[in-house]
Amino acid sequence: SSPPELHAPDISSVVATGTIVNDDTMFSLAAVQMTGFEGNGGTPQPFTFSITRSGAVGQSASVAWSVVGFGANPADAADFSGAELPGGVITFTNGQTIETVSLYSAGDDVVEPDETFAVLLSHPSGAATLGTSAIAGIIANDDSNLSIAPLAAVQAEDSATPPSFVVTRSGNLSVAQSAIWAVAGSGANPADAADFTGGVLP
Repeated sequence: SSPPELHAPDISSVVATGTIVNDDTMFSLAAVQMTGFEGNGGTPQPFTFSITRSGAVGQSASVAWSVVGFGANPADAADFSGAELPGGVITFTNGQTIETVSLYSAGDDVVEPDETFAVLLSHPSGAATLGTSAIAGIIANDDSNLSIAPLAAVQAEDSATPPSFVVTRSGNLSVAQSAIWAVAGSGANPADAADFTGGVLP
């Protein structure tokens, strides 16, 4: 009798495919508006950043954020609304990939240096990791001082050189400002209008 006929196996019945599903999540910071003027008292200014989530976003996850001062002129609690350094925990719902957060400065009328701060990410939940975990911000001074000082304030009354003074400005110089000046008599023998040209106090 003839030998049995041999057939190649049906590959489609013995090969299976599989997928390794990514289950990793990464949180990262991005600046939206992290540099601005501090504002005046009662007018807080916003400083805004975003936290993004990438990778596996099919489940909820959370990450903590906090603010610290740093550098030569670090911001502190008094520079923010509520007189405390901001911070909190952001929870992302299923499918959510971005959350935007705003901080608010505590405005004042004090001339001071620009102050720096950083937002930090920490404590991601589960197996999540951190990407960009720190960004910097600047609370810029928007106040200025005007001061007057004598240049040649002592002159003989018949001198051809009038008394002169200088006005200086310090602090924020990015906007135009003006001031009114006037002369008044003072001391034991005060000058009056008759002592000036035209018979009026300048």
